[in-house]
Amino acid sequence: MRKIIYTALVSLFSFNANASETYQCMYSIASIADGRMGQMSAPIPSNAEILGKSIKLYRPDGSATVSPPLTKNTPSALMSDDGIRVYAESNNKESFAVSDRIKKTTEQWDKCSLEQQTDTKNVPIQKPSHWERRAITKAEISYVESAVKDRLKDPYSAKFKHSYYVSNGKGAYCGFVNSKNSFGGYVGDTPFMAIILHDKKGRATGAGVISVGGDSDEAQATYQTCQDNGYFQ
Repeated sequence: MRKIIYTALVSLFSFNANASETYQCMYSIASIADGRMGQMSAPIPSNAEILGKSIKLYRPDGSATVSPPLTKNTPSALMSDDGIRVYAESNNKESFAVSDRIKKTTEQWDKCSLEQQTDTKNVPIQKPSHWERRAITKAEISYVESAVKDRLKDPYSAKFKHSYYVSNGKGAYCGFVNSKNSFGGYVGDTPFMAIILHDKKGRATGAGVISVGGDSDEAQATYQTCQDNGYFQ
């Protein structure tokens, strides 16, 4: 079981190990009130990227959001739901969307056309002989903690142990979180793995969680994958 979980994490986290497709789209956003979607904003050019079974959607302001694997197959789209956001990719890949339950917005990437395709499936992942490390910034800490708390049963109880940031080109970041379970007891330090999104100037714009170790197998798989990306060494 540990090997299966670790393999799944590696395939999701190592973007350069899968075929990727970049689409040029028109971005727009609408608010949701009383269960109804308002008028979409004026469309602005932006990009969407397919990364294996996940999608990375870029906003015009330079920020981006990364979906969990799209595993729900409907007649018109592939979808995933992380409890906060619902992600969708149309079967013809001409449209992508994200609906956020907390922010009460729906974002759409429409009229998409394939811009670039890169298949590096057979190219081995190269691990550098040394890792460049730096202190994690306050903005990065804020985004990471907010994203991780969204995955916890008791987010208000979360206690974090932060690490250095490894400049590995993927936005990868790993640390530990301790929080209370359903019985009100702390579960102990649990490894998590997240992606921190940055703009072209290197400023943090958001974060998305790849894994928060649950059972012992997932925790070990998360820890091992973090080590492979320069953490906990």
